[in-house]
Amino acid sequence: MIKKIDIFEGEQRKIISRVSDLINLPKTGKFRWNKYRGDVTCRIIKKFASTHIPDSMKLVGPNAYINNWPDEFDLLLVNSKAKPLPCTNAYKSNDVYKIIEVKKSGFYNSVEDPKWYLERFNALHNKFDKMNCTYLSISEIANPKKESSKNWVELTRKVLEPKYKCFFLQDSRTKELIKYQWRKFIENLLDI
Repeated sequence: MIKKIDIFEGEQRKIISRVSDLINLPKTGKFRWNKYRGDVTCRIIKKFASTHIPDSMKLVGPNAYINNWPDEFDLLLVNSKAKPLPCTNAYKSNDVYKIIEVKKSGFYNSVEDPKWYLERFNALHNKFDKMNCTYLSISEIANPKKESSKNWVELTRKVLEPKYKCFFLQDSRTKELIKYQWRKFIENLLDI
């Protein structure tokens, strides 16, 4: 059963705050914190989302795999009895319900980025047709200030939806909450 919307809004704010607090790291010259930031972001999403998942399912990751598929996944929603194959973090495909791609700040390089995910999601769906892919970004540009800037929320949705659901928790430029996104993400997660 889904909890009241105000609880979800509170969680959405806590997620954004926790991610921001934990990935605000010192500059290190040529070395980057990208992997660490991604790992922390996935662990925070996993912690909050897991409280809404029924006992018959569990979230695994970050850095989870599907047996006989070369890519690493941020999070997988799997059968609660599922165990990774020996000496791996790879799960049998028939134990995986959803693949969740989690980003701290989504796309910012190229309009090709969402297309890359579309190709990846399509390839996965073609091989494992019962699995659904979902995209979640903590912070993304939804209301660009300059006319030349891109609305990445709109662009990403245009490329990935309706086949693959996308959720964005906050506008990275204005720092405003994008309403109901956490609730909708949880509803989508449980819709298998």
